[in-house]
Amino acid sequence: MELGWADADCALLHEAAVVHDVGKIAIPDQILFKPDRLTEHEYEAVKDHSRIGAEMLHGVLRPEQVAWVRHHHERWGGGGYPDGLAGIRIPEGARIIAVADAWDAIISVRPYGSARTIDEAIIECTLHAGSQFWPAAVDALDRVVFGAR
Repeated sequence: MELGWADADCALLHEAAVVHDVGKIAIPDQILFKPDRLTEHEYEAVKDHSRIGAEMLHGVLRPEQVAWVRHHHERWGGGGYPDGLAGIRIPEGARIIAVADAWDAIISVRPYGSARTIDEAIIECTLHAGSQFWPAAVDALDRVVFGAR
């Protein structure tokens, strides 16, 4: 909403965001829940979850929602996956999910690390705005979390 999306589009984004990692059910638990650093082979398996999830959701969600799920690990500056999209080639919903997903990972306890504070999380997202994340989405997150500063 902070980015000016209509209520109906926000509802579609919410639906896609709720299931954006559904493809992880195809990844073996010993990889998904591994407390140590992943091997290159294991990381490649994990990276496939966005493609698998999009395939699973084809025909269930709208095409734009499926694209958001598929591309939520693309990077604003390039180098993401599964298709190596960058900048405005990444669907806007995927750009937003990417920031929300990272935010959740940063502030949550994970098998490989402890939760960080909200201040640390916004600093981390801001550091990666323009490279990993769409700067407008990071700015919107900052406004939602902290208001006008």
